Amino acid sequence: MDRSSQLYLFGTSLLLLQWLIDYSSANSYINLDRSSLTAFKSRISFDPHNILTKNWSSRRNVCSWIGVTCDSRYHRVTRLDISSMGIVGTIPPEIGNLSFLVSLDFSENSFHGPIPPSIFNMSFLEDLNLRNNSLSSSLPFDMCKHNLHRLKRLRISFNKLYGEIPSSLEHCSQLEYVSLRSNNFSGHVPTQIGKLTMLQELYLGANYLSGTIPKEIANLTNLQWLGLHNNNLSGNIPKEIGNLRMLQWLDLNTNKLSDNIPNEIFALTNLQTLVVSVNNFRGHVPIEIGNLTMLRLLDLSTNKLSGNIPLEIGALTNLRYLDMSFNTFSQHVPREIGNLKELQSLYLSNNKLYGNIPNAIGALTNLQNLDVSVNNFSGHVPKEIGNLKMLQWLNVRTNKLSGNIPNDIGGLTNLQTLSMDFNSFSGQVPRQIWNLTMLLTLYLGNNMLSGNIPTEIGVATNLQYLDMSFNNFSDHVPREIGNLTSLQLLFLNNNKLSGNIPTNIGTLTNIQYLDMSFNNFRDHVPREIGNLTSLQTLYLNNNKLSGNIPKEIGALTNLQTLSMSFNNFNGHVPKEIGNLTMLQWLNLRTNKLSGNIPKEIGALTNLQYLAINLNNISGQMPREIWNLTMLQMLYLGSNNLSGNIPKEIGALTNLQTLSMQFNSFSGHVPREIQNLPKLQELYLDANNLSGKILTISMLLV
Repeated sequence: MDRSSQLYLFGTSLLLLQWLIDYSSANSYINLDRSSLTAFKSRISFDPHNILTKNWSSRRNVCSWIGVTCDSRYHRVTRLDISSMGIVGTIPPEIGNLSFLVSLDFSENSFHGPIPPSIFNMSFLEDLNLRNNSLSSSLPFDMCKHNLHRLKRLRISFNKLYGEIPSSLEHCSQLEYVSLRSNNFSGHVPTQIGKLTMLQELYLGANYLSGTIPKEIANLTNLQWLGLHNNNLSGNIPKEIGNLRMLQWLDLNTNKLSDNIPNEIFALTNLQTLVVSVNNFRGHVPIEIGNLTMLRLLDLSTNKLSGNIPLEIGALTNLRYLDMSFNTFSQHVPREIGNLKELQSLYLSNNKLYGNIPNAIGALTNLQNLDVSVNNFSGHVPKEIGNLKMLQWLNVRTNKLSGNIPNDIGGLTNLQTLSMDFNSFSGQVPRQIWNLTMLLTLYLGNNMLSGNIPTEIGVATNLQYLDMSFNNFSDHVPREIGNLTSLQLLFLNNNKLSGNIPTNIGTLTNIQYLDMSFNNFRDHVPREIGNLTSLQTLYLNNNKLSGNIPKEIGALTNLQTLSMSFNNFNGHVPKEIGNLTMLQWLNLRTNKLSGNIPKEIGALTNLQYLAINLNNISGQMPREIWNLTMLQMLYLGSNNLSGNIPKEIGALTNLQTLSMQFNSFSGHVPREIQNLPKLQELYLDANNLSGKILTISMLLV
C-alpha cells in the first residue's frame, strides 16, 4: 500500500473514530436529557388533560414529546414549554441537567415548592418563564455570578417568592426583560440594578419592597417600562429619573412616596402611561405637564396635590384616561379640558373644586365615565352634557348643584349609572330619564325634587339600585314599579308619599333592601310582601300603616333587619315571625299591637335588638325569650305585661339596655340582673316589683 493510501485510510479512521465518539457522547447526553425529563414527569401530581401522562412515553423519541424542542445537530433539548396546561407538581433539581436549554416556560400552571438552584446554573438559558404558579423560595444570593450570562428574559411574577432581590442580578448583563412582580420580595431595590443597561422592561410591583427608589435606576437608558407599584417605597422620586428618555410606561402607585413630583418627569416626552396614585405627593402640578403630549393614561389620584388644575392639561390631546380624584385641587376646572377629545374616563371627585361644571365638557364625545362628585360645584348641570352619547357612568353627587335635572340627560341612552344625590336639585324628575333602558343604578336622594313618581318608571326594567329618598315626592307609588324585577335596592324613605303600598311590589323578588319609612303610607301591608324572599332589610316605620302584621312576613327567611315602628298596626304579633332566624334587629315599637309575645320569638337566636315597647302587649314573658343570648337591647316598656321577672334573665349576658318600665310586673327583682356584665341602662320603674337592686354601677333605675 502506497503512502498516500495509508494516509487516506488513517484520516478516514480518525473521522470514523471522531464520529463514534460524538455519537456516543450525543447518545449519552440524549439519555441524560431523557432521564431529566422523566424525573420531572415523576414530580407531576396532577395532569388534567393527560398530556404528559400519555405523550411523554419511553417508547417515543424525547424530541417528539409535546413541549420539547431539540436542536438538529446534537438532538439536545433546547426548549421546554409546558405553559398553561393546568399541571400541579414540583420542579426537581434534575431539570438543571438540561444543559443545552435556551428557553424554559412553565408559566400558568400550579407548580409549588422551591425553584431548584440548578435552574440558575444553565449556561445557555436566554428565557426563563415561571410566572403564575405557587412557587415559594428565595433567589440564590449568587444568582447570575457564575452562569445565566446569556439570560435576556426573566419572568417569575405571580408566585410566592420571598427574600431580597439579589444584588448579583447585575451579572446577568444581557437582561432585557425582568418581571418579579406579585411575589413577597422584601428589602430594598438593589442599586446594582442600574448596571443592567440593556434592560427595556422592569416590573417589581406588588411586593414588600421598602426604602427609596435608587438613583442608579437612571442608568437604564434603554428602559421603556418601569413598574414599582404596590410596595412600601418611601422618600422622593429621584430627579435622575429624567434620564430615562425612552420611558413609555411608569407606574409608582400605592407606595409611601412623598414631596413634589419632580419636574424632570415632565421631560419624559415618550411617556404614554404615568401612574403615581395612592402616595403622599404634595404641591402643585407644574405647567410642564403639557409637554407629555404622548400621554394616554394619567393617574394622580389619592395624594395631597393642591392648587389649580393647570390650563396646559389641555395639550394632552391623546389622553384616554385622566384621574385627579382624592386630592385638594381647588378653583375652577379649566375650559381647556374640552380639548381632550379622545378622553374616555375623567375622574375629578373628592377635591375642593368649585364654580360651574364647564360647558366645554360637552365636547368630550368619547367620554364613557365622568365623576365630579364630592366637590363644591354649583349652578346648573350644563345641558351640553347631553352631547356625551357614549357616557355609561355619570356621578355628580355631593356638590352644591341646583336647578332642574336637564332633560338632555334623557338622551344618554348608554348610561348605566347616574348619581345626582346630595345636591339641591329641584323640580320634577324629567320623564325622559325613565327611557334610559340601560340604567342599572339611579341615585337621586337628598335633593329637593318634587312631584309624583311617574308611571314611566316601569320602563327602566334593568334598574338594580334606585334611591329617591329625602326629597319631596308625593302621591301614590305607581303599580308600574312592579316591572322593575331586577331591583336589589329601593330607597323611597323620607318623602311625602301616600296611599297604599302597591301589591305589585311582590314581583320584586330580587330585592334585598327596601326602605319606605317616613312617608304617609296607609292601610294594610300587602300579603304579597311575603314573595320578597331575598329581602335582608325592610324599613316600613313612621307611616300610617294599619291592620295586622301579615303572617306572610314569616317567609322572609333572609331578613336581618325589620322595622315597622311608629304605625297603627293592631292584632297579635304573628307567630310566623319565629321563622326569621337570621334576624338581628326587630323594631315593632309604638303601634297598637296586643296579645301575648309569641313564644316562637325564642327562635331568633341572632337577635341583638328587640323593641316591642309602647304597645298593648299583655301576659307573661315567654321563657323562650331567654334563649336570645345575643341580645344587646331589649325594650318591653309601656305595655300590659305581668308576672315575675324570672332568674333566667341572667342568661342574657350581652345585654346593655333593659327597659321594662310601665308594666304590671310583680315579685322580687332577681339578683341575676345585677350580674349582667355589660348592662348599662336598666328601667324597671312603674311596676309592682319589690326587693332591692344591690349595687349596679352606671345603671339608670
